[in-house]
Amino acid sequence: MITPQSQTKDAEMVSSGANAPSARSPCVVIVGGGFAGIEVAKALQDGSGRVVVIDRNNYTLFQPLLYQVATAAL
Repeated sequence: MITPQSQTKDAEMVSSGANAPSARSPCVVIVGGGFAGIEVAKALQDGSGRVVVIDRNNYTLFQPLLYQVATAAL
């Protein structure tokens, strides 16, 4: 069971990390890891804030070449 005290303690542990962003740095949340989501994340990776990509899969499937991979033509 998560109590308010344990949440505060966890938040303090995360915020005290060496590479943790400051409270004023922006956090960008990208929903969807398709072509647009990945390109936006790559474009924002050099910024000073955090970039979080949320997707139901942990891989990217390029469907236009799927038939070529299946037939060993690629």
